[in-house]
Amino acid sequence: MRISRFIALLAAAAAGFTSTPNAQAIMGSGTYTTNVTSKHLWDATGTYQQDFEDVAFNYTLAMDAAGKMTGNGQIYVKQLGGHTVGQYLDITVAGVVQGMGSQVKVTMNFAMNDSAVVEGHNTLFVGKMTENLVLDQSTLFLNGTAAGTMTVTIPDQKFKKGFKLSEDVSDPLPSQLHGNWKLTLKPVANGSKYGGTAEVTLASGKTISLPITGTYVAKTDRSQLVIKNGPNQLNISAVFSAGGKWVIQSMSGKLFNQAVK
Repeated sequence: MRISRFIALLAAAAAGFTSTPNAQAIMGSGTYTTNVTSKHLWDATGTYQQDFEDVAFNYTLAMDAAGKMTGNGQIYVKQLGGHTVGQYLDITVAGVVQGMGSQVKVTMNFAMNDSAVVEGHNTLFVGKMTENLVLDQSTLFLNGTAAGTMTVTIPDQKFKKGFKLSEDVSDPLPSQLHGNWKLTLKPVANGSKYGGTAEVTLASGKTISLPITGTYVAKTDRSQLVIKNGPNQLNISAVFSAGGKWVIQSMSGKLFNQAVK
């Protein structure tokens, strides 16, 4: 009798243990910030100086949220065809940053349409040049080639001649720039749905704000978030831990025209 009662008590205790519900999953909310150091994003914003055999460049670039670059500066024409020129001319620059991590490419297109007085003659300079560069993450240099043409016209001398430019390029990124970036999430819970905002901040300080959408699955305690604004999108799978922090399980997308994988 005692043995039977003991067995019954064990069975009741076991039944009570297995039927106890798991702790209720908590939906994420608040602010979460992390420094991303393994999925690099690069900003080519800054001032560059390039010194070639016949010409030298000094220009400043700014990159937008789509990875497009615009800027302006000057070209110093030292000589052309063995003739001393010694003139500063205005240039405009447009380009794009694209790729992923260690395979980031930068394309820059230079345009010039200016005039100067050379040896007493009004001289017209029209030129264009393209630089195709690849970022070396170990040195933080942009390496590649530059190629272009320049046409020089001296109207009162009835002179017009074209010149070709071809150079190897190795430019350092501005010293304050690196590939690390900061992600800040500010999710707002609404039932099993998410709203809110997110911010992505590059090493240069450039920041973009993106709205958050997504869903929360209590069974897995996992949140599937999408932050998207124009061409920028990041898909995040994350878990809100009991300690009040987000644990990012996976993250992929495209920011500043660079893939995040």
